[in-house]
Amino acid sequence: MQEESLDRCRRRLQSIPGVLCAFHSVIDGWVRLTPERLRALLDSAGVDVRALLDAPVPEEVRTVEDLLCGLLHSLTQGKALQRVIRDEAAHRWLLENLHYDRLRLGGTSANMAAAISALGVPRVVTYAHPLTHELAALFPMRDNLFVLTPEGAAHPREAARAEGLFALHWIIEYDGGLSLIYQGVELKAPRANRFIPAWNPINNQLRLNPELVQSAIAQARSFSHLMLSGYHLLSERYPDGSDFRPSVDETGSFVKGLRKANPNLRVHLECASMASASLRRYVEETIVPLVHSLGCNEVELAGLVEALGGAPPSQDILREDPVAILRGALRVAETTGVPRIHVHTLGYYLCLSADERVSWEQIQESLCFAAALAAARAQARELTDDNWAAGLDIAPSFAGQTAQRVLDPILQNRAEKVSQGVWKSGKHWIVIEPTRVVPQPKLTVGLGDTISAAAFLTGA
Repeated sequence: MQEESLDRCRRRLQSIPGVLCAFHSVIDGWVRLTPERLRALLDSAGVDVRALLDAPVPEEVRTVEDLLCGLLHSLTQGKALQRVIRDEAAHRWLLENLHYDRLRLGGTSANMAAAISALGVPRVVTYAHPLTHELAALFPMRDNLFVLTPEGAAHPREAARAEGLFALHWIIEYDGGLSLIYQGVELKAPRANRFIPAWNPINNQLRLNPELVQSAIAQARSFSHLMLSGYHLLSERYPDGSDFRPSVDETGSFVKGLRKANPNLRVHLECASMASASLRRYVEETIVPLVHSLGCNEVELAGLVEALGGAPPSQDILREDPVAILRGALRVAETTGVPRIHVHTLGYYLCLSADERVSWEQIQESLCFAAALAAARAQARELTDDNWAAGLDIAPSFAGQTAQRVLDPILQNRAEKVSQGVWKSGKHWIVIEPTRVVPQPKLTVGLGDTISAAAFLTGA
Protein backbone atom coordinates (compact mmCIF):
# COMPACT_ATOMS: atom_id res chain seq x y z
CA MET A 1 0.00 0.00 0.00
CA GLN A 2 2.82 2.43 0.85
CA GLU A 3 4.54 1.76 -2.47
CA GLU A 4 1.26 2.41 -4.28
CA SER A 5 0.91 5.72 -2.40
CA LEU A 6 4.42 6.74 -3.40
CA ASP A 7 3.72 5.88 -7.01
CA ARG A 8 0.57 8.00 -6.98
CA CYS A 9 2.49 10.95 -5.55
CA ARG A 10 5.25 10.49 -8.10
CA ARG A 11 2.67 10.54 -10.90
CA ARG A 12 1.17 13.74 -9.47
CA LEU A 13 4.58 15.39 -9.61
CA GLN A 14 5.08 14.28 -13.19
CA SER A 15 1.74 15.81 -14.17
CA ILE A 16 2.64 19.29 -12.84
CA PRO A 17 3.23 21.72 -15.74
CA GLY A 18 6.00 23.73 -14.13
CA VAL A 19 7.42 25.05 -10.85
CA LEU A 20 9.25 28.31 -10.13
CA CYS A 21 11.57 28.43 -7.09
CA ALA A 22 12.72 31.82 -5.73
CA PHE A 23 14.79 33.63 -4.34
CA HIS A 24 17.52 31.67 -2.63
CA SER A 25 20.21 29.70 -4.51
CA VAL A 26 23.75 29.72 -3.13
CA ILE A 27 26.96 27.79 -2.67
CA ASP A 28 27.24 25.87 0.59
CA GLY A 29 30.55 25.15 2.27
CA TRP A 30 29.77 21.82 3.93
CA VAL A 31 31.67 20.74 7.05
CA ARG A 32 31.39 17.65 9.24
CA LEU A 33 32.13 18.79 12.79
CA THR A 34 34.07 16.39 15.01
CA PRO A 35 35.15 16.73 18.65
CA GLU A 36 38.69 17.42 17.46
CA ARG A 37 37.56 20.17 15.11
CA LEU A 38 35.36 21.71 17.76
CA ARG A 39 38.21 21.73 20.28
CA ALA A 40 40.53 23.37 17.74
CA LEU A 41 37.95 26.08 17.01
CA LEU A 42 37.45 26.86 20.68
CA ASP A 43 41.21 26.87 21.31
CA SER A 44 41.76 29.29 18.41
CA ALA A 45 39.07 31.67 19.63
CA GLY A 46 40.07 31.61 23.32
CA VAL A 47 36.45 31.97 24.43
CA ASP A 48 34.65 31.25 27.71
CA VAL A 49 32.35 28.36 26.81
CA ARG A 50 30.07 28.70 29.84
CA ALA A 51 29.57 32.40 29.12
CA LEU A 52 28.62 31.65 25.51
CA LEU A 53 26.08 29.02 26.58
CA ASP A 54 24.57 31.41 29.13
CA ALA A 55 24.31 34.25 26.59
CA PRO A 56 21.36 34.60 24.20
CA VAL A 57 21.98 33.70 20.58
CA PRO A 58 22.71 36.95 18.69
CA GLU A 59 20.42 37.89 15.82
CA GLU A 60 23.41 38.29 13.49
CA VAL A 61 27.05 37.23 13.49
CA ARG A 62 29.40 40.19 13.84
CA THR A 63 32.20 38.59 15.88
CA VAL A 64 33.84 35.22 16.36
CA GLU A 65 32.12 35.06 19.76
CA ASP A 66 28.73 35.49 18.05
CA LEU A 67 29.64 32.69 15.67
CA LEU A 68 30.62 30.24 18.40
CA CYS A 69 27.65 31.22 20.57
CA GLY A 70 25.31 30.17 17.76
CA LEU A 71 27.22 26.97 17.10
CA LEU A 72 27.26 25.89 20.75
CA HIS A 73 23.56 26.63 21.26
CA SER A 74 22.65 24.68 18.13
CA LEU A 75 24.87 21.74 19.05
CA THR A 76 23.88 21.37 22.71
CA GLN A 77 20.15 21.64 21.88
CA GLY A 78 20.32 19.57 18.69
CA LYS A 79 18.40 22.30 16.88
CA ALA A 80 18.92 23.65 13.37
CA LEU A 81 19.97 27.29 13.57
CA GLN A 82 20.86 29.82 10.89
CA ARG A 83 22.39 33.26 11.28
CA VAL A 84 23.68 35.76 8.73
CA ILE A 85 27.33 36.84 9.01
CA ARG A 86 27.54 40.63 8.76
CA ASP A 87 31.26 41.13 9.40
CA GLU A 88 33.64 39.58 6.87
CA ALA A 89 36.26 39.06 9.59
CA ALA A 90 34.12 36.30 11.14
CA HIS A 91 33.80 34.61 7.73
CA ARG A 92 37.57 34.89 7.17
CA TRP A 93 38.18 33.41 10.61
CA LEU A 94 36.14 30.35 9.63
CA LEU A 95 38.09 30.00 6.38
CA GLU A 96 41.36 30.08 8.29
CA ASN A 97 40.36 27.90 11.24
CA LEU A 98 37.81 25.43 9.89
CA HIS A 99 37.58 25.54 6.09
CA TYR A 100 34.99 23.41 4.32
CA ASP A 101 35.12 19.75 3.34
CA ARG A 102 33.39 20.34 0.03
CA LEU A 103 31.25 22.80 -1.86
CA ARG A 104 27.67 21.84 -2.66
CA LEU A 105 24.55 23.40 -4.11
CA GLY A 106 22.59 25.17 -1.39
CA GLY A 107 19.83 27.59 -0.60
CA THR A 108 16.18 26.72 -0.12
CA SER A 109 15.20 27.39 -3.73
CA ALA A 110 18.05 25.37 -5.19
CA ASN A 111 17.51 22.51 -2.72
CA MET A 112 13.84 22.32 -3.65
CA ALA A 113 14.58 22.53 -7.36
CA ALA A 114 17.20 19.79 -7.21
CA ALA A 115 14.88 17.47 -5.28
CA ILE A 116 11.75 17.84 -7.39
CA SER A 117 13.60 17.81 -10.71
CA ALA A 118 15.03 14.41 -9.71
CA LEU A 119 11.46 13.15 -9.34
CA GLY A 120 10.35 14.10 -12.81
CA VAL A 121 8.52 17.42 -12.56
CA PRO A 122 8.55 18.35 -16.27
CA ARG A 123 9.90 21.90 -15.86
CA VAL A 124 11.63 23.37 -12.81
CA VAL A 125 12.92 26.94 -13.01
CA THR A 126 15.04 28.56 -10.30
CA TYR A 127 15.80 32.20 -9.59
CA ALA A 128 19.60 32.31 -9.15
CA HIS A 129 21.17 35.76 -9.20
CA PRO A 130 23.99 36.43 -9.60
CA LEU A 131 24.62 33.14 -11.37
CA THR A 132 28.36 32.52 -11.34
CA HIS A 133 30.05 29.69 -13.18
CA GLU A 134 31.01 28.28 -9.78
CA LEU A 135 27.36 28.15 -8.66
CA ALA A 136 26.08 26.89 -12.01
CA ALA A 137 28.52 23.98 -11.96
CA LEU A 138 26.91 22.67 -8.75
CA PHE A 139 23.41 22.36 -10.24
CA PRO A 140 22.57 18.80 -11.36
CA MET A 141 22.65 18.37 -15.13
CA ARG A 142 19.03 17.52 -15.92
CA ASP A 143 16.94 18.28 -18.97
CA ASN A 144 14.06 19.55 -16.80
CA LEU A 145 16.10 21.88 -14.54
CA PHE A 146 16.54 25.52 -15.57
CA VAL A 147 17.43 28.93 -14.19
CA LEU A 148 15.50 32.10 -14.92
CA THR A 149 17.06 34.34 -17.59
CA PRO A 150 15.98 37.68 -19.12
CA GLU A 151 15.01 35.78 -22.28
CA GLY A 152 13.10 33.02 -20.45
CA ALA A 153 14.97 30.05 -19.00
CA ALA A 154 18.15 28.12 -19.70
CA HIS A 155 20.21 25.34 -18.23
CA PRO A 156 22.46 26.73 -15.46
CA ARG A 157 25.80 26.14 -17.17
CA GLU A 158 24.56 27.87 -20.32
CA ALA A 159 23.20 30.87 -18.42
CA ALA A 160 26.16 31.56 -16.11
CA ARG A 161 27.97 34.83 -16.75
CA ALA A 162 29.77 35.98 -13.60
CA GLU A 163 32.93 34.55 -12.03
CA GLY A 164 33.84 34.22 -8.37
CA LEU A 165 32.69 33.04 -4.97
CA PHE A 166 30.62 36.04 -3.84
CA ALA A 167 28.77 34.23 -1.07
CA LEU A 168 29.27 31.13 1.04
CA HIS A 169 26.80 29.59 3.43
CA TRP A 170 28.67 27.48 5.97
CA ILE A 171 26.87 24.21 6.74
CA ILE A 172 28.40 22.94 9.98
CA GLU A 173 26.82 19.52 10.47
CA TYR A 174 27.27 17.37 13.58
CA ASP A 175 26.27 13.83 14.45
CA GLY A 176 23.99 12.94 17.30
CA GLY A 177 26.12 11.94 20.27
CA LEU A 178 29.06 14.19 19.41
CA SER A 179 30.61 14.96 22.79
CA LEU A 180 33.44 17.09 24.13
CA ILE A 181 34.40 18.16 27.64
CA TYR A 182 35.83 21.68 27.37
CA GLN A 183 36.70 23.99 30.27
CA GLY A 184 34.85 21.51 32.48
CA VAL A 185 31.64 21.88 30.45
CA GLU A 186 30.11 18.93 28.60
CA LEU A 187 29.22 19.86 25.04
CA LYS A 188 27.02 17.08 23.66
CA ALA A 189 24.68 16.93 20.67
CA PRO A 190 21.42 15.12 21.52
CA ARG A 191 20.79 14.50 17.82
CA ALA A 192 22.23 15.19 14.39
CA ASN A 193 21.64 18.69 13.06
CA ARG A 194 23.49 21.75 11.75
CA PHE A 195 24.43 25.36 12.33
CA ILE A 196 24.44 27.64 9.27
CA PRO A 197 26.37 30.92 9.46
CA ALA A 198 25.76 32.53 6.07
CA TRP A 199 28.14 35.00 4.43
CA ASN A 200 26.12 36.58 1.61
CA PRO A 201 26.90 40.30 1.21
CA ILE A 202 25.73 40.37 -2.40
CA ASN A 203 22.17 39.31 -1.53
CA ASN A 204 21.84 40.60 2.02
CA GLN A 205 19.08 42.96 0.92
CA LEU A 206 17.34 40.47 -1.38
CA ARG A 207 17.00 43.06 -4.14
CA LEU A 208 15.50 41.48 -7.24
CA ASN A 209 16.85 41.76 -10.76
CA PRO A 210 14.21 43.69 -12.79
CA GLU A 211 14.89 41.74 -15.99
CA LEU A 212 14.39 38.42 -14.21
CA VAL A 213 11.21 39.70 -12.56
CA GLN A 214 9.72 40.68 -15.92
CA SER A 215 10.84 37.40 -17.46
CA ALA A 216 9.12 35.39 -14.73
CA ILE A 217 5.87 37.35 -15.05
CA ALA A 218 5.93 36.97 -18.84
CA GLN A 219 6.02 33.18 -18.49
CA ALA A 220 3.81 32.97 -15.38
CA ARG A 221 1.19 30.82 -17.11
CA SER A 222 3.77 28.09 -17.67
CA PHE A 223 4.04 27.63 -13.88
CA SER A 224 1.45 25.90 -11.73
CA HIS A 225 3.37 26.40 -8.47
CA LEU A 226 5.69 29.01 -6.93
CA MET A 227 7.90 28.24 -3.92
CA LEU A 228 9.28 31.25 -2.03
CA SER A 229 12.18 31.57 0.40
CA GLY A 230 15.14 33.78 1.28
CA TYR A 231 13.76 36.28 3.81
CA HIS A 232 16.19 35.06 6.47
CA LEU A 233 18.98 36.87 4.59
CA LEU A 234 17.52 40.27 5.50
CA SER A 235 18.70 42.51 8.33
CA GLU A 236 16.59 44.65 10.60
CA ARG A 237 18.76 47.69 9.80
CA TYR A 238 21.49 48.42 7.24
CA PRO A 239 24.48 50.80 7.47
CA ASP A 240 22.76 53.33 5.18
CA GLY A 241 19.85 53.60 7.63
CA SER A 242 17.38 51.58 5.55
CA ASP A 243 15.61 48.47 6.78
CA PHE A 244 14.09 45.27 5.37
CA ARG A 245 10.72 46.73 4.38
CA PRO A 246 11.54 47.88 0.82
CA SER A 247 12.99 44.46 0.02
CA VAL A 248 10.02 42.56 1.42
CA ASP A 249 7.63 44.91 -0.38
CA GLU A 250 9.49 44.35 -3.65
CA THR A 251 9.13 40.58 -3.38
CA GLY A 252 5.47 41.02 -2.48
CA SER A 253 4.92 43.02 -5.66
CA PHE A 254 6.62 40.23 -7.58
CA VAL A 255 4.25 37.62 -6.14
CA LYS A 256 1.24 39.84 -6.87
CA GLY A 257 2.45 40.28 -10.44
CA LEU A 258 2.78 36.54 -10.94
CA ARG A 259 -0.63 35.83 -9.44
CA LYS A 260 -2.23 38.54 -11.58
CA ALA A 261 -0.68 37.01 -14.69
CA ASN A 262 -1.71 33.51 -13.57
CA PRO A 263 -4.63 33.50 -11.10
CA ASN A 264 -4.36 29.71 -10.77
CA LEU A 265 -0.78 29.84 -9.47
CA ARG A 266 -0.34 28.06 -6.11
CA VAL A 267 2.22 29.68 -3.79
CA HIS A 268 4.19 28.18 -0.88
CA LEU A 269 6.45 30.12 1.52
CA GLU A 270 9.21 28.20 3.28
CA CYS A 271 10.25 30.00 6.48
CA ALA A 272 13.93 29.64 7.25
CA SER A 273 15.19 31.05 10.55
CA MET A 274 14.52 34.81 10.55
CA ALA A 275 16.34 36.11 13.62
CA SER A 276 14.53 39.46 13.81
CA ALA A 277 11.04 39.41 15.35
CA SER A 278 10.21 42.63 13.46
CA LEU A 279 11.14 40.98 10.18
CA ARG A 280 9.08 37.87 10.98
CA ARG A 281 6.09 40.03 11.84
CA TYR A 282 6.39 42.06 8.64
CA VAL A 283 6.65 38.92 6.51
CA GLU A 284 3.56 37.55 8.29
CA GLU A 285 1.68 40.77 7.56
CA THR A 286 2.73 41.33 3.94
CA ILE A 287 3.83 38.02 2.36
CA VAL A 288 1.87 35.29 4.15
CA PRO A 289 -1.51 36.73 2.99
CA LEU A 290 -0.28 36.26 -0.61
CA VAL A 291 0.48 32.54 -0.26
CA HIS A 292 -1.57 29.36 -0.05
CA SER A 293 0.86 27.39 2.08
CA LEU A 294 3.50 27.93 4.77
CA GLY A 295 6.27 25.50 5.76
CA CYS A 296 8.46 25.62 8.87
CA ASN A 297 10.19 23.53 11.53
CA GLU A 298 9.50 23.82 15.24
CA VAL A 299 12.10 26.57 15.80
CA GLU A 300 10.67 28.63 12.97
CA LEU A 301 7.10 28.04 14.21
CA ALA A 302 8.08 29.32 17.66
CA GLY A 303 9.52 32.43 16.00
CA LEU A 304 6.36 33.04 14.00
CA VAL A 305 4.20 32.69 17.12
CA GLU A 306 6.48 35.05 19.05
CA ALA A 307 6.27 37.67 16.30
CA LEU A 308 2.47 37.69 16.51
CA GLY A 309 2.75 39.23 19.99
CA GLY A 310 0.74 38.52 23.11
CA ALA A 311 1.78 35.52 25.15
CA PRO A 312 5.30 34.24 24.38
CA PRO A 313 5.52 30.91 22.55
CA SER A 314 5.60 27.88 24.77
CA GLN A 315 8.98 26.19 25.21
CA ASP A 316 6.99 23.05 24.49
CA ILE A 317 6.99 24.07 20.81
CA LEU A 318 10.78 23.83 20.81
CA ARG A 319 10.50 20.47 22.59
CA GLU A 320 8.25 19.33 19.71
CA ASP A 321 5.29 18.66 21.98
CA PRO A 322 2.44 17.90 19.52
CA VAL A 323 -0.17 19.81 21.55
CA ALA A 324 2.00 22.95 21.58
CA ILE A 325 2.86 22.53 17.89
CA LEU A 326 -0.84 22.23 17.02
CA ARG A 327 -1.79 25.27 19.10
CA GLY A 328 1.03 27.31 17.58
CA ALA A 329 0.08 26.32 14.04
CA LEU A 330 -3.58 27.11 14.69
CA ARG A 331 -2.66 30.54 16.03
CA VAL A 332 -0.60 31.38 12.95
CA ALA A 333 -3.35 30.07 10.65
CA GLU A 334 -6.12 31.97 12.42
CA THR A 335 -4.12 35.21 12.62
CA THR A 336 -2.75 35.27 9.07
CA GLY A 337 -5.51 33.40 7.25
CA VAL A 338 -3.04 31.16 5.41
CA PRO A 339 -5.02 28.08 4.25
CA ARG A 340 -2.27 25.52 4.84
CA ILE A 341 0.55 25.14 7.37
CA HIS A 342 3.02 22.27 7.33
CA VAL A 343 5.27 21.91 10.40
CA HIS A 344 8.13 19.43 10.00
CA THR A 345 9.84 18.15 13.16
CA LEU A 346 12.29 15.30 13.59
CA GLY A 347 9.62 12.79 14.67
CA TYR A 348 6.50 13.84 12.81
CA TYR A 349 4.87 16.23 10.37
CA LEU A 350 1.76 18.19 11.30
CA CYS A 351 -0.35 19.69 8.52
CA LEU A 352 -3.32 22.03 8.89
CA SER A 353 -5.33 22.45 5.72
CA ALA A 354 -8.46 24.46 5.03
CA ASP A 355 -8.24 23.79 1.29
CA GLU A 356 -11.57 22.30 0.24
CA ARG A 357 -10.07 20.98 -2.99
CA VAL A 358 -7.85 18.50 -1.15
CA SER A 359 -9.01 15.38 0.69
CA TRP A 360 -7.49 14.21 3.96
CA GLU A 361 -6.33 11.05 2.18
CA GLN A 362 -4.29 13.14 -0.26
CA ILE A 363 -2.79 15.21 2.57
CA GLN A 364 -1.81 12.09 4.51
CA GLU A 365 -0.40 10.46 1.40
CA SER A 366 1.67 13.53 0.59
CA LEU A 367 3.18 13.59 4.09
CA CYS A 368 4.03 9.89 3.87
CA PHE A 369 5.67 10.57 0.50
CA ALA A 370 7.69 13.45 1.96
CA ALA A 371 8.85 11.28 4.88
CA ALA A 372 10.11 8.58 2.54
CA LEU A 373 11.93 11.09 0.33
CA ALA A 374 13.59 12.77 3.31
CA ALA A 375 14.83 9.42 4.60
CA ALA A 376 16.16 8.49 1.16
CA ARG A 377 18.00 11.81 0.88
CA ALA A 378 19.41 11.55 4.42
CA GLN A 379 20.84 8.14 3.53
CA ALA A 380 22.28 9.06 0.13
CA ARG A 381 22.90 12.87 0.36
CA GLU A 382 21.02 13.50 -2.89
CA LEU A 383 17.80 12.19 -4.43
CA THR A 384 18.03 10.40 -7.76
CA ASP A 385 15.62 8.56 -10.01
CA ASP A 386 17.01 5.31 -8.58
CA ASN A 387 16.99 5.92 -4.81
CA TRP A 388 13.87 8.02 -4.14
CA ALA A 389 11.81 5.08 -2.79
CA ALA A 390 14.57 3.73 -0.51
CA GLY A 391 13.20 5.68 2.45
CA LEU A 392 10.40 3.13 2.82
CA ASP A 393 12.99 0.77 4.30
CA ILE A 394 13.20 3.05 7.36
CA ALA A 395 10.48 2.39 9.94
CA PRO A 396 8.02 5.16 10.90
CA SER A 397 9.23 6.98 13.99
CA PHE A 398 7.98 6.00 17.43
CA ALA A 399 7.77 9.71 18.35
CA GLY A 400 5.38 10.29 15.47
CA GLN A 401 3.13 7.42 16.46
CA THR A 402 3.14 8.70 20.04
CA ALA A 403 2.21 12.20 18.82
CA GLN A 404 -0.84 10.77 17.07
CA ARG A 405 -1.99 9.12 20.31
CA VAL A 406 -1.28 12.22 22.41
CA LEU A 407 -3.63 14.37 20.33
CA ASP A 408 -6.57 11.95 20.61
CA PRO A 409 -7.79 13.07 24.07
CA ILE A 410 -6.96 16.71 23.32
CA LEU A 411 -9.10 16.76 20.18
CA GLN A 412 -11.91 14.42 21.17
CA ASN A 413 -14.27 17.26 22.18
CA ARG A 414 -13.31 19.76 19.48
CA ALA A 415 -12.69 17.64 16.38
CA GLU A 416 -13.98 14.60 14.55
CA LYS A 417 -11.48 11.77 14.22
CA VAL A 418 -11.73 10.20 10.79
CA SER A 419 -8.61 8.00 10.77
CA GLN A 420 -5.42 7.36 12.71
CA GLY A 421 -3.65 10.73 12.92
CA VAL A 422 -6.44 12.57 11.08
CA TRP A 423 -9.10 14.91 12.51
CA LYS A 424 -11.54 17.49 11.15
CA SER A 425 -11.90 20.64 13.26
CA GLY A 426 -14.12 23.33 11.76
CA LYS A 427 -12.70 24.18 8.36
CA HIS A 428 -9.33 22.53 9.04
CA TRP A 429 -8.07 19.05 8.43
CA ILE A 430 -5.46 18.21 11.08
CA VAL A 431 -3.10 15.48 9.93
CA ILE A 432 -0.07 14.07 11.76
CA GLU A 433 2.24 11.63 10.00
CA PRO A 434 5.33 9.95 11.54
CA THR A 435 8.66 10.66 9.89
CA ARG A 436 11.29 8.06 9.00
CA VAL A 437 14.42 8.89 10.96
CA VAL A 438 17.81 7.80 9.64
CA PRO A 439 20.00 7.12 12.74
CA GLN A 440 23.23 8.54 11.27
CA PRO A 441 22.24 10.78 8.34
CA LYS A 442 24.84 11.68 5.75
CA LEU A 443 23.35 15.17 5.77
CA THR A 444 20.55 17.11 7.43
CA VAL A 445 20.69 20.40 5.52
CA GLY A 446 17.99 20.75 2.90
CA LEU A 447 15.82 17.97 4.29
CA GLY A 448 13.13 20.43 5.36
CA ASP A 449 13.16 21.92 1.86
CA THR A 450 12.69 18.48 0.32
CA ILE A 451 9.92 17.65 2.78
CA SER A 452 7.98 20.87 2.23
CA ALA A 453 8.33 20.84 -1.55
CA ALA A 454 7.22 17.22 -1.93
CA ALA A 455 4.25 17.57 0.42
CA PHE A 456 3.10 20.88 -1.09
CA LEU A 457 3.28 19.77 -4.70
CA THR A 458 1.47 16.47 -4.07
CA GLY A 459 -0.93 17.47 -1.30
CA ALA A 460 -1.98 21.09 -1.72
